[in-house]
Amino acid sequence: SRMTNRRILQEMPVRFADLAKIDLVLDDIRDFIETHKDLDPEQHRHARFRQIGKYGAIIWVSCYTKGINLTDWVTVTEDVLLGIKNIMFKHGMTFATSLERETKRVDATGAFLTEPRPYDAFAPGPPVSDAHEEMEV
Repeated sequence: SRMTNRRILQEMPVRFADLAKIDLVLDDIRDFIETHKDLDPEQHRHARFRQIGKYGAIIWVSCYTKGINLTDWVTVTEDVLLGIKNIMFKHGMTFATSLERETKRVDATGAFLTEPRPYDAFAPGPPVSDAHEEMEV
């Protein structure tokens, strides 16, 4: 038998802080891969919230290109990944990383004194400063 398609299979970790947005992001990713002109409509196209990982929640994406040419597969894979990244950023969501840090200041009851401040190199916009703000209580 001859190969007729190449598979795109990705597991993308997203921050735990972004779980409230995962439903909308998954809906948009599903629409994106269902209508992508270079993905084979005869093969499955899935985007699912698959598991909770060590550093984030895992979105699993599986689909197939129309052809088998390696150059075309690499191009389509990149387009799919960039599309998913754009969908995530549109919803204010980003990728999880083991390097992510959050600065949280709490009072004696455990209530936040300031909002958590993520440090995330992948987030759109200017980087968040590592400087700690002092607040009087």
